[in-house]
Amino acid sequence: MNSSPAPSRVKTKHRAGFDESYAFCLFRIPKHGGRVIWQVTNQCNYNCCYCIFSSTFKKPKGELETRHVMRTLDALKTRGFTHLKVTGGEPFVRKDMLEILQYAHGLGFETDISSNASSITQNIAEGLVAAGVTTVHVSLDGHTLELQENVRGNNTFDRTIRGIKLLVANGLYTRIGCLLYKDNDRFIPEMAAFCADLGVNEVIFSYLEAVGRLHGDTSLISRRSMEELISQIVPLQQAYGRLKISYSFTEDAPKSGCGTCPGATKFLSIDYLGRISPCTWVAERQPQFISKKTLKDATLDELLESDEIRSYTAMAGRLNEAGMNRCPMTDVHAVEEAQRIEQFFAASRASAFADSPKFGPHAQLYAFSTENISGYFPQLALQGKNVLTVGGSGDHLINARLLGAGNVTCFDLNEFAPLLFELKRQALLHLSYGDFCRFFLSEDGSAFDHDIYRRLRERLSLATRYFFDRAYETNGGDGARLRRSPIFRTTHEHTDRVLKNNPYLLSPNAFGEAKKLQGDSAPAWITADIRDLQQALSKTDETFDLMLLSNIADYAHHMFANEPYLERFRDAIIAPLLNRLSDRGSIVLSYVYDMDNRHGSDQRSKLNGLAERRRAFGGIPGTRYEETRFPSVIDELTTDGVAVLRKGA
Repeated sequence: MNSSPAPSRVKTKHRAGFDESYAFCLFRIPKHGGRVIWQVTNQCNYNCCYCIFSSTFKKPKGELETRHVMRTLDALKTRGFTHLKVTGGEPFVRKDMLEILQYAHGLGFETDISSNASSITQNIAEGLVAAGVTTVHVSLDGHTLELQENVRGNNTFDRTIRGIKLLVANGLYTRIGCLLYKDNDRFIPEMAAFCADLGVNEVIFSYLEAVGRLHGDTSLISRRSMEELISQIVPLQQAYGRLKISYSFTEDAPKSGCGTCPGATKFLSIDYLGRISPCTWVAERQPQFISKKTLKDATLDELLESDEIRSYTAMAGRLNEAGMNRCPMTDVHAVEEAQRIEQFFAASRASAFADSPKFGPHAQLYAFSTENISGYFPQLALQGKNVLTVGGSGDHLINARLLGAGNVTCFDLNEFAPLLFELKRQALLHLSYGDFCRFFLSEDGSAFDHDIYRRLRERLSLATRYFFDRAYETNGGDGARLRRSPIFRTTHEHTDRVLKNNPYLLSPNAFGEAKKLQGDSAPAWITADIRDLQQALSKTDETFDLMLLSNIADYAHHMFANEPYLERFRDAIIAPLLNRLSDRGSIVLSYVYDMDNRHGSDQRSKLNGLAERRRAFGGIPGTRYEETRFPSVIDELTTDGVAVLRKGA
C-alpha cells in the first residue's frame, strides 16, 4: 500500500489548478470541486512496517461491496467532488478494481491510484489506460533491494520494479513516492537517478513519521532535518529532463486568505468499512471524528451530517477563527484543548458548571484571589526567592513578582486557569489601570467589555482565544453577562476587597510596577492535581525557596475521606513537597479563613481548629510550624491567617 507522509512544518510543492488558500494541507485541494481519498481495501500482499492503516494479508470482514462503492460514487459526484484517489491496502487485490475505476471515469472523476505495483499485469495496465486513470502512485523506498525491503519486507523490490516497468511501457503517468527514513535519506541523488533510468514521470519525496503500524516508534525516523533534505532535493529538479522531482512537506498557510481545514467539506476520507472522516490523519490521531455508521447502513449525506463530522467541521472553523492557519493535525495538543473546551461549553456542562467540584479540571474560575494577599505576602520575605504557587487567578504570581520574587512557577489542576491568567497577563501589560479594573471586576457594568477583549485577542495563544471566543459566543457577546455567568465564581469579590487585598491593585503606581516586572515570557505552568504535583516536579531537579498552596488544605476532607484527613494530607502531600524545598525554605501550607471560628468554619474542616492544625503539622521533624494572622476578607471583625512550615528549624 501507499503511506503518505504525516503533516509537518516545511514547504509543499503544489500543482497548478489547486487552491493555494489550503497550502497547509498535504492533500492538494482543487480550486473547483473536492477530493476524496478512498481506502477501498485493507488487504495487502506487502507488510510495510509503517503502514498507516496496519493492513493485513487476509481480507477483512465488513469490506464495502461493489454496489456500495458505486452508490457512494454517485453521491460524491452529486456533492460536487471531482478528484478521487484510490488507495489500500493494495487496491488490486480487489477483483472489481478496474470496474470501479471505469465507473468513476464514466462519472467524470479525475482519478489516481496508489499501489505497490506488484499486481500490475499487462491486462491491468491496459485497463487503467481505458479507465482514464491520470496517475499511478507507486511506493518505492530505495534504489536498492536492501533499502526497499528494510521497511517493506522481503520479496518486494523486484515485484515492484516489474510493475513499474509495465506502467511506463503502457504510457501511464507514473509517480514514485519515496518515504525518507534513517537509512535511505543519504541516497536522494541515487534514488533520483534510478527513477530517471526507470523512465517514470515523477518522484516525490516525503518524510516518514511514527504513525500507523509504526505509531510511537521513532527508531526509523530520519535524523536529518527537513530543511537539510530539501536542500538536496531542490538542486536535482533541474538535473533530469522530463523527470519531475518534488517533495511533500506541508507548510503553514499565509496569515491572510487561508482557508479553514477542508476536511469533511472539500476533502473526505473513506475507509474500507465505509466509515468517513475528515482526512486520514484526523482518523489516525483523533478517531472520535470517524463516523460511527458506515456507507452500508447510511447514505453519504447522512454520514456527512453525523455528530462526528459536524463536530469536526465546527471545531475546525473555530480553530481557524482563533488563528490556526495550518493543518490541525500538526498541533494535536491544540485540537485536544479545543475538544475539552467544546465539551465544557456543551449545554449539559454549562448548566451544571456552578455545581462542578471546587477542585477539578474544569472548576469555576476565580477572576481574583479570595485571599488577603496584602495581609501576608509582605511577611514572607519574597526578595529573590524561587517560588512555586497555586496558579488560580494569577494574583499570587503577579504579587510575588511585585514584591521581589526571582522566579515564579505555577501549578493548578484547573485546565482553564492558565487561559484566564494569560488573558489577565496581557491585560496587565497592555491596559491602563482603570481599564484593567473595569474589565475584570464583576460589579462594573463594563466587565469583560468585548471591545477591550478584541484589543487583547491577537496577543493571546490559540487555546486562550478559542476558550474566550466560545465564552463570548455562549453569552451572546455580552461581556458583563459572561462575567456573571457560571464560568466565574464571585465569592468575596467586592470591588473594595479585591483592590485592597492585592498589592498590585492598590494604586496605579503599583499596577505600573507590576506591569514592568512581568517579563517577556509567560511563567512556567504545571497542570496537575496537588496529589500529583510531586510526580510532576520529579521531571526536574528544581527546588523552591517558597511554596504557596493557598487554601487547598481546607479541602483535605474531600481528598481523603477517611479520618484523620489532615494527617493524611500532611503525609501524602506536604511531606513529599518538603523534599523540593531548599535549605531554610518554607511552605505556606494553607490559607485559613476565619481563624477564630467566628463563623463556624470548623464544621466544614478541622483545619479551622487551632489544636487540630498544631496536632497535624506541628511535629514534623526538621521543620518549625508557625502561624500569622491578619484582617480577614470576610469582614472587619474576623481574622484570617496562614499556616507555615519552615524547613531546617
